[in-house]
Amino acid sequence: MNQWVKAFLTHLANKNFSAQTLRTYRTVLAEFSTFCQVRKIDLEKAFVPANLRAFIAYLQIKNPARNTVLRKIATLRSFAAYLMRQGCLDKNPFSPISSIISNILSKKPSILKTMISLSCCFSFLRVMISKNSSRVPIPPGDIMNASELS
Repeated sequence: MNQWVKAFLTHLANKNFSAQTLRTYRTVLAEFSTFCQVRKIDLEKAFVPANLRAFIAYLQIKNPARNTVLRKIATLRSFAAYLMRQGCLDKNPFSPISSIISNILSKKPSILKTMISLSCCFSFLRVMISKNSSRVPIPPGDIMNASELS
């Protein structure tokens, strides 16, 4: 597969892809290659849906950032399309797993939804201050009660 990666990167360079894009593609393809080698997957047969599904699951566990996973999938899809044009792959290995990719695409970035109550914050501060009381005393009037804010 290394010769195909080199040919693919040369092809992209000839199409005036930026150096940063080429570096990113090279890194993602090396990561996929390492993933396959660790799992004893023959690199010549690595582009099958089962292996791609396993790699996507690995990416989601390793780095759950949605955009990072999607960028890496896009790199592999682009490489698979190149291999298909070169006659190395008979069919698109991503077709059977398109629902997995659609699921990743449909997920919106999550926002921290847990809020800490104000009274909990004040309780925490009181505990921290009491542990710190030997250093710098803080006058009792400097800390507001939660009821004072209502």
